[in-house]
Amino acid sequence: MSFNRILLVGPFPPIYSYGGPTKSIYGIYNLFYTKGFQCKVLSPKKNLDGSNVIIELDNKNIFYTNNFYLEFFKSINKVDIVWFNSFF
Repeated sequence: MSFNRILLVGPFPPIYSYGGPTKSIYGIYNLFYTKGFQCKVLSPKKNLDGSNVIIELDNKNIFYTNNFYLEFFKSINKVDIVWFNSFF
């Protein structure tokens, strides 16, 4: 069985208040992406303290959201694997 579509769930830069999990998701995304996998990331739009993050990233595969569950359920049928990381 092969797969090539992965949804990574967790904080993604420029969000850094989560500490290590942000670096983990970023590293996993880069690894899979360079190996030819179709990676999408579902990330919170706010820091842990609730402050908004200015997101200037123009990547159609990174989704920053305030409504995690809605976006997750929209995406779940479009991927082969879901990788959860951090506080979700």
